[in-house]
Amino acid sequence: MASLAGLVGAPFVVQNQGVLSYLYMGFLSFLVILLILHAVLVERRKLHRYAQTVFYTHFAQHLVRDSLSELQNNGKDEIRKTTEKILDAIANCFSITCGKRCRATLIEMDSNFELKVAVRDSMSQIKAKPRSKKHILDANTDFANLWYSINGCSRFYLNNNIPKSWSAHKYNNSSFEEDGQPEVVNFLGFNIIRKWPLSYRCALVLPIRYVSEFTPPTGTDILVPNWDYWGFLCIDSISTNSFDERYSSELGAMFADMLYTYLNQSRYIMDCITTPQTITRN
Repeated sequence: MASLAGLVGAPFVVQNQGVLSYLYMGFLSFLVILLILHAVLVERRKLHRYAQTVFYTHFAQHLVRDSLSELQNNGKDEIRKTTEKILDAIANCFSITCGKRCRATLIEMDSNFELKVAVRDSMSQIKAKPRSKKHILDANTDFANLWYSINGCSRFYLNNNIPKSWSAHKYNNSSFEEDGQPEVVNFLGFNIIRKWPLSYRCALVLPIRYVSEFTPPTGTDILVPNWDYWGFLCIDSISTNSFDERYSSELGAMFADMLYTYLNQSRYIMDCITTPQTITRN
C-alpha cells in the first residue's frame, strides 16, 4: 500500500517524465517478480493439496466402521483385506499431497523384535520382491529411533534424503545385507551414489501404538509393559524431499492412530467371538 501510494504521488514529486517512466517500469517489473516467486514457493510447499486429504481420511474411516460392524454382527473376518484398502487410501493420499508416487506398508514387530511386512498397499504388493533375511529392530535406524526415542524421534521418523543420511553414516538398513550396499563413486572430492539398492529414497515411519506412560526402553530384552504396540506404518517414495516437514507427519500420525483403533477393536471383537460374552456398546 505504501508503494502504491508512492506511485500515485510520484508525478507530483518527480517532474521528469523519462525518470517517472523508468520508475513505473521498475516498480511493475519488481511486482511481477515478487508474484512469480510467491507462486513458485506456494507450489513447492504444496499445502493446497492437503485440502484433498479429507476424501481419503473419510473413506478410510468408512472402511474401519464397516469392517468392525461386519465383524461384530456377522463374524465376517476381512481384517487383512480392509487393512490393504486403508493402506491404498494412505498411499493415494500421500501421492497427492507429495506430488509423487508414495507407498504404504504395515510392518509388524514380534516378541523377538523381528520386523515383518504384514500388509502392503495393492500396487506395492504386485511389485514386492520376496524376502528371506530376518530384519531386526536394532539393525534399522528408522524403527530403532522410534523404539528408543533417539534424536527426538518419539512420535515419528521423517527422512527426506536417505542416501545423504547413509553417506553421512546416519542411516542403516538391514535390507542392505540382502540387496547389497550402495555404490559410491568419488568425483573431484565429492562422493556420488550411483546405485541405490533400496526402492525408496525418503520415508516417513510412524508407530501404531498406545502408550499410557511414555518411558522409552533401554534395550530389546523385554517389551515395555505399558505399551500396546502393533507395529509401524511406513510411507515412502522413490523421490527425495517428498514430504512436508511440518504437515506430513501429522497426517501420517492420524492414519497410524486410525489403524491402531481398527486393529485393537478387531482383536477385542474376535476375542469376544472366540470366547462368547456380551459386547457392551458404549
